[in-house]
Amino acid sequence: MEKLKTTQPVLIEQATTISTELNRSAIVLSEMWQEAIEEASRINFGRNDGKAMFSYLSPFHKEMEREPETMNEISFY
Repeated sequence: MEKLKTTQPVLIEQATTISTELNRSAIVLSEMWQEAIEEASRINFGRNDGKAMFSYLSPFHKEMEREPETMNEISFY
């Protein structure tokens, strides 16, 4: 991959974009959040670690700061 990045940077950028968009269209935000909340609950109640729970959920909240682009994202927001 590293060699391809140096010899074919445009191809790698396009493949990365396609991969990202496929993931975004395949992953339903409500399912992602449900799983995240379940895991955060396990962290909080299983380990009794509220700080770790908030740290776990932080990237999910950060992701919500960007503008929704897909219909799924618009509906969830």
